[in-house]
This record gives sequence, C-alpha cells and structure tokens, in this order.
Amino acid sequence: MDKLRDFMRAFKRVHFWVVCGLITLVGVAFWYMASSSLKKQREQAAGQINQKYTEITSLTSQSPHPNASTEERMAAVTEDLALKIQAAWKEKEAQQENIYTWPQISDSFLAKVQSLHPIEKTTSFPLTPQQDVLTANDRERYRKHVDGQLQSLAAEINAKWTIRSDQGMAPVPEPTEASMEADPIVNWTEGSQKEILEHHFRWPRNKGVGQLSSDEVPQTLDVLYAQEDLWILTALMNIIKATNEGATTQHNARIRAIRSIKIGQEAVPDDTVLAEATSTQPVTSGDDDGDDDDDGGVVNDGSVSNEGDGGSTNVANQTALDDPADGRYVDDRFQPLPSAKLREVMQADRLTPEDAYLAVAKRVPIRMKLTMDQRHIQRLLIECANSRPTVEVRQFEMETLGGAQKPQMTGGGGRPGFGRPSSRAPSPDTAKKETTSLAFPYDVTVEVYGIVYFYNPVPSNEEAKKLFGIDAGSTDGGSSDEESAPPESDDPLAYMIREENNS
Repeated sequence: MDKLRDFMRAFKRVHFWVVCGLITLVGVAFWYMASSSLKKQREQAAGQINQKYTEITSLTSQSPHPNASTEERMAAVTEDLALKIQAAWKEKEAQQENIYTWPQISDSFLAKVQSLHPIEKTTSFPLTPQQDVLTANDRERYRKHVDGQLQSLAAEINAKWTIRSDQGMAPVPEPTEASMEADPIVNWTEGSQKEILEHHFRWPRNKGVGQLSSDEVPQTLDVLYAQEDLWILTALMNIIKATNEGATTQHNARIRAIRSIKIGQEAVPDDTVLAEATSTQPVTSGDDDGDDDDDGGVVNDGSVSNEGDGGSTNVANQTALDDPADGRYVDDRFQPLPSAKLREVMQADRLTPEDAYLAVAKRVPIRMKLTMDQRHIQRLLIECANSRPTVEVRQFEMETLGGAQKPQMTGGGGRPGFGRPSSRAPSPDTAKKETTSLAFPYDVTVEVYGIVYFYNPVPSNEEAKKLFGIDAGSTDGGSSDEESAPPESDDPLAYMIREENNS
C-alpha cells in the first residue's frame, strides 16, 4: 500500500503529461484507422469510375450501337438522309436531261449516242465492234456541226471567232459584213481559240480515217467526250453573257477579254499554279526593258495580245492508244482520275463506300482566265452558281495589271520603282498598256477554277442493293453476319451511308 501511495503521489505530479500522451496515442490510432478506411474507399470508387468510363468509351468502337433506342434513332436519321440524297440525285439528273441535249445529226444519231450513256459504263477502251455504233459519216457530220457551234458561241457573247475551222489554225481571211459593223464587246484571244480547237475538237491522231485524207475524223469516244466539252463551253459562254448583260460596248462591259479556257485534264492545277495561289504578290513578268508583259490584256485599239496564250501540249501528240477519258475527271480530292479506275467503278458489280461517289456523278474541272472590271467580280461568281449546269467554284485568283498601272524603272538598286531610270525609250507595248490602264483603271485578270458535274442515272432499289452488296447479307463475300446485314426492305442508300460511317 505504501508503494501504491507513493506511485499515486508521483502520478499526481505528472498526470497531465501522461494524459496528454495517452490522448495523443489514441488520436493517432483513430486517425490511422480512419485514413486507411478512406483510402480504401477512394481506391474502390476510383476503380468503379474507371471501369464505367472504359465501358462507355468502348461503345464508340462498337457497330452497331448496343443501345437499341439509339440504334433505332440513328437508323431513322440515316433513312431520312438517304431519301434526301436520292431525291437530290434524281432532281439533278432530271435537270441535266434538259441541259445536256444532243444535236440531231441524222435520223439514228440520237438513239445511237443515247445508248452509250453513261459512257464509262456502256463502253470499254478500246471500243468493241458492238460498241462502236457511230458510222464514219455520223462522225464527220458531227465534226462539221462542232465547227459551226464554236462560231455561234463566240457570237453569243459578242466576240469574234478568228480561227478558221476547216484547218484549225489559219485566221479567217476576210471579216463578214456583220462583223465589220461593230467592234466586239469581248475580245477572245486567238491563242485561246486555237487551244480550245486543238485540245477538244481536233483529232490529229485520226488523220486519214475519214473520206478525205486531210480530215481529222473523231472516233466514237471522241464524239462522246467532245460533246461534253461543248456543253461545258456553252455554259461558260452563258456565264460571260449573263455577267455582261446590258453591255453595249466594250467600255461598259464587265468582262472584256477571254485569255484562256481549259477543260478536263488541261484544267488540273500543277505545283506552280498552287504556289502562285498562295503568293501575296500579283503574278507579273518583266522583260529587259522593265515593262511587264501582261499577255492577253485589252489594249486601247480593241485588240488583244496573244503572247503566252494557247500553245501546244502533249494532248496534240496523242496516239491512237490514248484513252480520252484518262485524267479528264477528278476525284473527291480534285486529283486526276485514271480512266481505268473510273471504268472499273462504273462497271463493277459491287462498290465500296469509298468509291460510291463515283457512281453518282463525274467531275470535270474547268479553268477560265478573264480580264474584267474588279467591281463586278461578285456578279461573275453569282452567275457561276446560277449557271445551268452549275459551275462549282473551288478556287479564285486575281492578278492586277501591275505593269500597266505602275510602270517600273530598271538598272538601279533592284527594287521596283527605285534606282536610276533606264536610258532606253519605253516599248510600244508598254505605252499601250499604260493607255489601257487609263481607259480601264479597274480591270484585273481573274482565274476561276471550278467543277462541272455529269450525273449518272439513279439506280433502282434492286440495282442499288446488288451494287452495294445488300442482298448477300455481308459485304465480305459469302459469310453471313446478322449484325451487318440490313433488313431486306432497308434503303440501299441508307445502307451505303451506314457502312461509310462505320468504316
């Protein structure tokens, strides 16, 4: 008992510190147990969240969507989109039936050419005897028809066709009485006319095929593609005519000169053109005298400079083995489309979603270079959109007549407009361009790159099902897959859209 009393007396003196120590130990113990429990609960909750997130994100890679209501709604949206696409396709095809009309060359000519539409689906290259339905007389008469059409198109825009059609190069020896009454409103360069004639309506590789040894008679495929070019050229002339509506002379015309028109493979831009399109400076060229050669510009006497326009290309040197469709059309990335690829798609029994657009329409590129009043550029673009057929403008470039507006000095420090003036007198061309700038101060040279569409016939539902492989139950040749096989009543275009989305 004495020892216990001694212990209690000593404990009373230090009991505060003992109690503090015990409280601290108990608090630490409770904190450790609570934090361990919270950490365990946090890890469990984080694991559950990550698991749910993984499950949700994995749904995006599943096709069809496992949610039945979502799948049904997406199917309804796809069906609606397919119906709209089909209706738009039918409308475009119906519109072009009234635009793309063939001339009545002979009693049987129209039926013959219509039997070859669409061209790449009904023909091969080279043509078989059964496909070569146009006689030599049909083709010769068509060539003569084209010659007259080119002169009529020039007259539509109040321009002069200065190339004699029977030879393709020689100028017309004497103007007609009607052409002498008034100056043309639009100056169409001789180089551009020569280029159009040589590249699209002359076939030197066929020389000697016709009744006369000098004839360059088109073959059947040449006739088919030449008519497409003629339709496009007609549309471009109508655009120029509509833009110049109300013009009575060149002075109040919005478009004053045609510098070049390129259709098909000649219109596809090369690397140089693409580089120039990104440049912030006007595209000009200068000679040793310091003046800029703005070839094709309108001069004060109403004539047009022809330097640099036209010219020969490898198209004029085509052999009989060249397919006229090769590189004529472009794909969805606006790159030249090989004719073999186009014919393969058009004649295929089944199509992939990536190639489906080729079955809808062919895309012909055009490039048109004009000299016009820059205040009416928007009118030109509007007429391109309103044209029939529509010219879908994809690229637009504008070049100022820099040499005519700002004459430069040469022989000095290398910067335009600085240094010691040249001691030589200005050339006559420079004086003409300076006068042109004063007469038409708002004139610029513009270049329009666009696409013209040729729509193929809309297939029936049964044909479309076969084309897109719907009747097989699988797009992978034979194995049945219930998830990928649509119902028999499913719309073919809707199935095509679904397959493209899934891929």
